[in-house]
Amino acid sequence: MDGSSSTGRRGNAAERRPGDRPLAFREGEGRWLDASTVGDLQRLIDACADDLRLATGGDPDAADARELLKQPPGVDEDQRFALGVFEPDGRLAAAIDLYRDFPRPGAWYIALALVRPDLRGRGLATGILARVERLARQHGGEGIHVIAPGRNPAVLQLFRRAGYEARRDVALPFPGRSLRGIHLVRELSPIAQAPSPNVAG
Repeated sequence: MDGSSSTGRRGNAAERRPGDRPLAFREGEGRWLDASTVGDLQRLIDACADDLRLATGGDPDAADARELLKQPPGVDEDQRFALGVFEPDGRLAAAIDLYRDFPRPGAWYIALALVRPDLRGRGLATGILARVERLARQHGGEGIHVIAPGRNPAVLQLFRRAGYEARRDVALPFPGRSLRGIHLVRELSPIAQAPSPNVAG
């Protein structure tokens, strides 16, 4: 997160949330993450410790999941979507933290994307990104933004394969650590509307 305050459109949360029904993935069921899933998310974070070290330069903390699920200041509740993919046995396979109309209307922002190491290479991350793109298009998104850690070429390759283009090199906001990231963007065109049928008078 870059700390920018939201300038997004405001409205009824139930109207703006992209569906509360379960989301089907090949590996399991998509569910929104909340206080009841803190333990699941923390176990996923711990399993992805190597990736987080590349991204942040530090080890995961026992409070990371609880902190991650807190609502950031300046962001409306209906702008944030934290989604988890749960396997049939109940284990959390992947998670994505997504912001809509952030930091400006039409922009979507991926703050975090994690896939458990033992499930990589099966297309789960690609499927999640495709679902995010579909949601953004359906809700008028103009582009999806992400800051990928410069020291993790596998993550950069994943986003580039999904159509994201590198825009600029940025400093990552971790005090005392000289870490760089790549700002990538997936530009979106609106979903074409079917023409209205002509009705003879």
